[in-house]
Amino acid sequence: MRSFTSSFIINQEWEKVAKAVLQKYPNSLNDRVETVDVLRTDRVLKEAECRALLPKATGMNGNGKADQGLLIYRLMGTKWNVPKWILKFAGIDRDALVHEAFGVFPAQQTLVHVSENVSFSSIIKIKEKLVYRSCPSMLTTELEQTFTVELPHVPGGVTEYFENMILDMNQKNIGKGRRGLLEVIHKLEL
Repeated sequence: MRSFTSSFIINQEWEKVAKAVLQKYPNSLNDRVETVDVLRTDRVLKEAECRALLPKATGMNGNGKADQGLLIYRLMGTKWNVPKWILKFAGIDRDALVHEAFGVFPAQQTLVHVSENVSFSSIIKIKEKLVYRSCPSMLTTELEQTFTVELPHVPGGVTEYFENMILDMNQKNIGKGRRGLLEVIHKLEL
């Protein structure tokens, strides 16, 4: 298993960023997302739901009750941006499904977005977690991004090669994803 974490400051207020994150697709910088379907939305009522998305925080307010928030579960249909020879080697298609979970906590000015591939998860497991928090100045938003890839059933020496290749591809796309988010923020401001 390989992973990396990065941080970035977005020069926009948290509320604008949160709205844009939920409306990020489609955007002109990513034509691979073909469908986005909302599976379920729930108000946050249980501490366990908060902890699932905010493991560092208690997810509880000072009164010992769950903070008000919204949980959103979506299914995204995409085309994988993977070299054709890898798809052939693994015996998989470009069409892929990704499960997304969002936790929106306005009182904490925090939005947590966790995505995991549904398709091909017995071959490759990709998980990405993005946490958007309001900075103390309230005029900017901090993004902390963690990306993890695991090939559980690929032989030893080959595993490291493929995991590193997928990490490298993702790191190269980080800037593109951030620019896409800024594009959506600017569209929402019009």
